[in-house]
Amino acid sequence: MNTSMFLGFIRALLLAALVCCGLASAKRAAAAPGDEHWDTQFGWPGVTNSVFGLAFNGTKLYAGGIYAPPGGVTNNHVDVWNGTNWSIIDGLSGGLIVVFDFAFIGNDVYVGGVFSRAGGVSAPGLARWNGAGWSDVGGFAGAVAALAVDGNNLYVGGSFTNAGGVNATNIAQWNGAQWSALGPGLGPYSVSATYNVIALAVKNGDVYAGGNFTNAGALTVQGLARWDGQSEQVPCAGHAILFGRSIAAPRSAPQPPRRSTSATKALHLSHLLDKPTVGLIL
Repeated sequence: MNTSMFLGFIRALLLAALVCCGLASAKRAAAAPGDEHWDTQFGWPGVTNSVFGLAFNGTKLYAGGIYAPPGGVTNNHVDVWNGTNWSIIDGLSGGLIVVFDFAFIGNDVYVGGVFSRAGGVSAPGLARWNGAGWSDVGGFAGAVAALAVDGNNLYVGGSFTNAGGVNATNIAQWNGAQWSALGPGLGPYSVSATYNVIALAVKNGDVYAGGNFTNAGALTVQGLARWDGQSEQVPCAGHAILFGRSIAAPRSAPQPPRRSTSATKALHLSHLLDKPTVGLIL
């Protein structure tokens, strides 16, 4: 190697060192107090384009969101984080794939969203994973935005007019063997696929539903209603109770934090479907 080549090599090394030092300095300058508390294990390439659904089952975190193949997406499956490593539950398919929520009963994982098949099985909008394979849930077919569990009962909310052949408007109950409606349901059903029920919560046997609907049975409501479970097998015998969006009441005793559903779910739905939706935080 002659002198000029050697000097050129040294200049290249110095330039590379300066660039690295500059990047490191910029990184330090960009850091802010508290940044050290963010976990670096959730960085690029990430799990989905946007994460809509998160739920813990024991020590495992389940994550799902929007998948729009073929461009700009990392996978088309459910991601599971055990605290150390990621694993996947593969098999969702059907063009645009969106996972909105998870629920757990025993060893079964229920996945709700927008998809047509799971593991090759027809399961439009709702599928069950038993740890070894996928199955549908009682013939359900619709679009699911929210799931909630009370004992062995699974409550499903979204946009649909029947559940496994049972007339049910936008909300239904699965008891592990059959579907049932919650009275006349929450309406109206939107043929334009705007998501009518986008949040569910259960407490002391009462089912709370939030979303973009204006009636609960024969009652006029404004996006939030409660079903008390009375006479569930007799249509219209249950009670939907109206909650105003600006009403607050004092609590008689401290209450545990509620499971919340972010209004961003509704905003993302509006973007995906080019339709206005209402997001509520329960």
